[in-house]
Amino acid sequence: MSAMVTITANDSCSEMLASVRRGPFAESMPDERLEYLLSTKPAQKERPRFEEHALEHVLSFQRRVHAVKQQFFKRGKKTPLGRLSEWWDRTEAQMRAALHAHILCWFRVRDLRALDEKRKAEGKAPYEPLKSIPRTAPGVGPRQRPVEQVVEPASEFQEFDAYHKARR
Repeated sequence: MSAMVTITANDSCSEMLASVRRGPFAESMPDERLEYLLSTKPAQKERPRFEEHALEHVLSFQRRVHAVKQQFFKRGKKTPLGRLSEWWDRTEAQMRAALHAHILCWFRVRDLRALDEKRKAEGKAPYEPLKSIPRTAPGVGPRQRPVEQVVEPASEFQEFDAYHKARR
């Protein structure tokens, strides 16, 4: 597995606000979209009774998961996540009965030799992965290891970096 994506149901998403306030399949209004994005509720409105709308919750969640899969989980095609060779998902309910999907992803691995040959033929420099962003928070600097700790030498292919070696 290269990565896991989790999608969670949200009581206050704009389509749920619309369904609870105006009935099933109601389209969300601009103020409801803004209310959801800003997580603020106008003072004159009470919190809707989401608990009484289980069917709408399930349908809203399933529509969102379906839309995400259509856009981000196309096998073998270029997507914002990269090129997936395979994915698998399971939907579960949390303790408070909120639905959430776990989607396991397997990315196609880049053939770095072929990529370097292609870049060389095009007159470009060899492929180099992006450098990591240095951490600047206090306490993240290098520390001395204890003398008794044995550290094995790192081999060239010891670590698999899915972000840099997965095809995009």
